[in-house]
Amino acid sequence: MGEKFRSNRLFRFWEAVVSHDEMLIRGHRLATDEDDGKPANVDIIFSGVKYLNIPTMFKGLEIDDPTDEEVETARAEEDSRSFKPSWVHILVINEKRYMIVAPYMLVHENNWSNMESHFYQRIRYRGLRPQEPVRSAQITANFSEGPTELVGKIIANSEREYLIALDKPVAADDGLKEFVFADLEKAPRRRVGAEVACKLLFMRESDFVTPYQDRALRLASTRYKAHNGRPPIGGSIRVQGD
Repeated sequence: MGEKFRSNRLFRFWEAVVSHDEMLIRGHRLATDEDDGKPANVDIIFSGVKYLNIPTMFKGLEIDDPTDEEVETARAEEDSRSFKPSWVHILVINEKRYMIVAPYMLVHENNWSNMESHFYQRIRYRGLRPQEPVRSAQITANFSEGPTELVGKIIANSEREYLIALDKPVAADDGLKEFVFADLEKAPRRRVGAEVACKLLFMRESDFVTPYQDRALRLASTRYKAHNGRPPIGGSIRVQGD
């Protein structure tokens, strides 16, 4: 059993989003804290939360693997056929063990203000509206740890390029990314329903800095071609809807 995360910061239950069953626990560095060399915030984001049993504010935190007994307790609380032991996250606070059951957990360090979070960032991105009629895209990203399935809304596209706003942010390269740029290996004969191989580069809004649809694709394409030492990864895309 190996420890996953440890911090001596003061943490608070910071934010929750009902539509995605997401929650944020934030360890914000106070003026009285010693400089630990990390950014202002240590955010712990859970997505698809099924069950939680934690205090709303606490000093010091470890995230540990669950015991077999804790897994069985979580299985009973969650009561789902799709339950997986990897969903169980144990938060050790003041030597007591608390539980969150969620398929996804991400630790994200950032320098956002108190009013900003990755939920806030996603709301900001809605200035880039999906195309009408709305079309979604299913994406398979071949990360080094294995293929990952993602879903998003198409913001703009050309014959061989797509800019997609992800429904849920993904940890890629140096942090959370809300967008993915897809460069298709060839233009598909049939856009809707066809799975096409492509190269993917995950991006933030700041990678193409524009609220305008017509410029977003061009700027994202420019960043993709430069990619600044972050090579694209292989994958595929399937467009849904019409």
